[in-house]
Amino acid sequence: MTIYIQNLSRELDEERLRKLFSKHGTVEKVNILKDKTTGLPVGIAFVEMPDKDEAAKAIKDLNGKEFGGMALNLKEGIAPEEGIGGQGQGGKWNPRAAGGDKKVPGQKGGGHRGEGGAHGGAVRRGGQRGV
Repeated sequence: MTIYIQNLSRELDEERLRKLFSKHGTVEKVNILKDKTTGLPVGIAFVEMPDKDEAAKAIKDLNGKEFGGMALNLKEGIAPEEGIGGQGQGGKWNPRAAGGDKKVPGQKGGGHRGEGGAHGGAVRRGGQRGV
């Protein structure tokens, strides 16, 4: 099971985090996220524990506890390399679903500013209805 951890101290390293979670069971992997430009930790990490019961107990025992001067926020999560993509939750952008240029049979327009469609007549960022 992957545990998503927020509100980590930026001084925390993988060894200390592994030691903390090892008290609750086997730790397979620790991944502390870092800023791409500065290389500094952003206060978020993922810990993978193969035993679901041990991971669930770790979440229960450590959630809200202070570690490194910060109250940890833990929950079951998905590690970043497991498919959360740049197009939103791993899915592909669909121009038809987004009301793009391609028309769907039976649909009237692009979907904004009075053009018909699923959101016909909706005002976008101060625009006028029906224009």
